[in-house]
Amino acid sequence: NAYRSRDILSFTDAETPAIESLFDRFLEDLKIADGGLGGRRSPVAVAKALHLLAPKFFPLWDEKIAKAYGCPYKTNPSAKYLAFMRMVKGLAAQLRNRIEADGVSLLKIIDEYNYAKFTKDWI
Repeated sequence: NAYRSRDILSFTDAETPAIESLFDRFLEDLKIADGGLGGRRSPVAVAKALHLLAPKFFPLWDEKIAKAYGCPYKTNPSAKYLAFMRMVKGLAAQLRNRIEADGVSLLKIIDEYNYAKFTKDWI
């Protein structure tokens, strides 16, 4: 709830320990329970869950997006996600006075760009 009404521009480095802990807890709690992939943890699933809870604060990523930002998450995914958040916050700060969002959050615009550019290779 502490992040639900906030946007990415309000993220501060002082929150790093709390977000890292939250990410790690989600990573453990969302691991696949059984089957061939039993025990597998997904940093993408964690980002999606956090984004659903606070869509203007937590950015989405996938393997291609993370790699494009220099944050491949095979090791230490929570730290990589925080590094990614810092970069996305920097982009949002640069864009806030340059684009007209028409009620859409800056994070949504960045998320859609990342998906089109890095995940789908559309642009």
